[in-house]
Amino acid sequence: MARVDPILPTVNDDEKDFERIVSTLADIGVKQVTVATMKHVRGFFSTLNRTDLRVCERLTKEYADGAWAVGYKYLHKEKRRKIIEKLRPIVSKHGLPFASCREGLSEYNTTLCDGTAFCRDLLDAHLVVEKR
Repeated sequence: MARVDPILPTVNDDEKDFERIVSTLADIGVKQVTVATMKHVRGFFSTLNRTDLRVCERLTKEYADGAWAVGYKYLHKEKRRKIIEKLRPIVSKHGLPFASCREGLSEYNTTLCDGTAFCRDLLDAHLVVEKR
């Protein structure tokens, strides 16, 4: 399983770049791609501002209508949806299962976010042995 995280709107959500990443992952035998958008903590933008003012300004604007949950600011749900809707078909085109974590958009997942679907056979075999 490969996890592409964090995806930042206007920074690394380009379809061509994502296509290259997923193509490479499929070529090396990755069995699943999981993605997640950035969920930042308080103070993140003041630190980023000292590093890259232009990126900070773009991201501040993108996250302005987001919501705080459990100490993290989420990108607005419709913006997250657009990113997931843009990336999922690329993963599917390569025949790989797709999942997104903590986006609240499980309807786009074709497998579990954490990759444990690939452990099911091993777990099932272990549980059968223990039951005997």
